[in-house]
Amino acid sequence: MIVKSLRIQNFRNYAFQELNLPAGLIAFTGDNGQGKTNLLEALCVLATTKSPLVERDKELLRWNERSARIFAEIELSAGRGDVRRLDYSWRVEGNSIAKEMKAGGVPQSAVAQWLGQLQVVSFFPHDLVLITGEPEERRRFLNLEIGKTKPAYFQDVARYRKSLQQRNALLKHLIEARFNKQAPDDTHGTLGEWNKQIISYGARILFQ
Repeated sequence: MIVKSLRIQNFRNYAFQELNLPAGLIAFTGDNGQGKTNLLEALCVLATTKSPLVERDKELLRWNERSARIFAEIELSAGRGDVRRLDYSWRVEGNSIAKEMKAGGVPQSAVAQWLGQLQVVSFFPHDLVLITGEPEERRRFLNLEIGKTKPAYFQDVARYRKSLQQRNALLKHLIEARFNKQAPDDTHGTLGEWNKQIISYGARILFQ
């Protein structure tokens, strides 16, 4: 998977920039503040719809702009001529951000459909936390990278977390009912069902 061309509009310090990228190793050089990191960040945003550097999408917009776009042509297999065209744009609508994703001109309605269209592994200075930080940071990184190659993985993780939250909320309810000497609802079957879902989704996550 090779990025053949990249076009960005109203992204960070770029009003418009188009690059045709040669095959092989590429190094961006230049003075500080010229936008080298912004080009790499644009690829990460195109791949995942999220920036690895900031939380809010509005921070990615060029000053005084309300919309941005990233477009790229991806060669799927070197020398075969199979090209995938990815088009990702977002705009400010009131207090929210509206996003649009197209692969080969076909709209993608969910991020799960989008992930994996472009596979990128990024490493920025703050990613040293993967070595020095808590296990949760490493788990988050692995979840993201696995999800890029196996979009269904994200769905399993989301369902696992939801089942875990529901099971824990039910356990809290049972404990409070016992503490207050109240007769708890007939929740034994429900508790067992949540446990089954946790085991099922957890096994699928571990298998991947």
